[in-house]
Amino acid sequence: MSNDDAPLSQPPMSLQRNEFPMEIVKLLLQIAWADLEIEDSEREKLLAFGSRIGLHPEHVEEIKTYLSGDVALPPPNLGLLRERKYGVLKSIEDFLGADGDISEEDAEVLDEIRMFLG
Repeated sequence: MSNDDAPLSQPPMSLQRNEFPMEIVKLLLQIAWADLEIEDSEREKLLAFGSRIGLHPEHVEEIKTYLSGDVALPPPNLGLLRERKYGVLKSIEDFLGADGDISEEDAEVLDEIRMFLG
């Protein structure tokens, strides 16, 4: 069997880790757009969060496109998010509590995500 015929394997863990922050942001984009509009403060908060968790600059530009509302939102990779449920929940808690307080509404969103991820 030549290298060309070798079965595809999982990408290196470093690549999987680089994908994880973007998948969290994709989930947050879905949440932010749930009411069919996004406030400037939500935009700023999402971009700041993306930078804080180490998104690649190309991903930050991609997020700006989604925040503009000009293109359809990408679905998050739910398989990856479910595999790393606790990391997702911690990241979303950090995002929701970035202003020092998690509102009742934010707590409800977090509970819904917790149930959704299983």
